[in-house]
Amino acid sequence: MESELLKLIENEAQAEQQRILDAARQGASDILDKARTQAAQMKEARQSLLAAEDKSSLLKAQSAAHLEASALVLSAKDRMISGVFAEAARQLNSLNGAPLKKALRNLMAEACSQFGPGMVVTVKKEDLALAQQIAKELKLDAKLEADPSVGDGVIVSSPDKTSVVLNRFADRMARAKPALTSSLAQILWG
Repeated sequence: MESELLKLIENEAQAEQQRILDAARQGASDILDKARTQAAQMKEARQSLLAAEDKSSLLKAQSAAHLEASALVLSAKDRMISGVFAEAARQLNSLNGAPLKKALRNLMAEACSQFGPGMVVTVKKEDLALAQQIAKELKLDAKLEADPSVGDGVIVSSPDKTSVVLNRFADRMARAKPALTSSLAQILWG
């Protein structure tokens, strides 16, 4: 599932990457142009008496501009990665038909493997009939119930609710995000 998610993220990220980086580069260029203009004006006003100070001011302005440009690029990259994850979550939440059945089956099988007979499988109301069908196919000895607070995926618990496994799309994304973020950054920016 991580491989499919990485492919999805990579496809979504390609177009977004170019727009964000172009905007960041343009912002950085504008900042550098403004800093150069300010430094040149200061140099003309004080050229005869403060030539050494003007050079120092220009270097400071350029350094500040480079720092601000770097901050803009980092911020743009962070927004881009967050946008990619938001789009991936949106697409996962909009699954229906065979892709939804496959995903729900995998989530149920994985979560239910940690419990014995009598487990409780909770899904959102819209997925209850599909979950019941999957439970029959997997030959699960489980009580299935709907709960509107389950946005996607499944929550599986012991009959007494002392042990719970959250296996929802959002939970999976949260667990995978640190590893996927570094992989995504490597794909996008080398």
